[in-house]
Amino acid sequence: MEAGDRRTHARLPKEARITCQEISYPLGSTPEVAVQMVDVSEGGVGIETPKAFDSGTVLQIALILDGWQRYTSGFGRYDEGLIPKPLTAVGRVVRCTPKGDGRYDVGVQFVDIWDDHWRAMRVYLEKERGS
Repeated sequence: MEAGDRRTHARLPKEARITCQEISYPLGSTPEVAVQMVDVSEGGVGIETPKAFDSGTVLQIALILDGWQRYTSGFGRYDEGLIPKPLTAVGRVVRCTPKGDGRYDVGVQFVDIWDDHWRAMRVYLEKERGS
């Protein structure tokens, strides 16, 4: 990591399909937004979105990372023949910067994710990085 970089986890530049939805009450009252993932780490995701989010906004995130499920264990073990399932997490917006083209660069820190999903994602990212 570069000097002055406060990130705990190294990011992997990676494009993927992702959806996010603001968690607010009543639940489901905000629309789901399809966005483009720019990068991912064990600690969160960078996304490009047509919608601005306030810092601190809590989002439900669903990532489609092809192949991540092969590293899951226990109940619900991944079957290569099945349609990929999203890795789901709850995240908090830590930054939102306008790009100038009507889109926003948004940093989302994971705050809640199933342990098995987090472990599978960590191994997946290590393999993708070639570590």
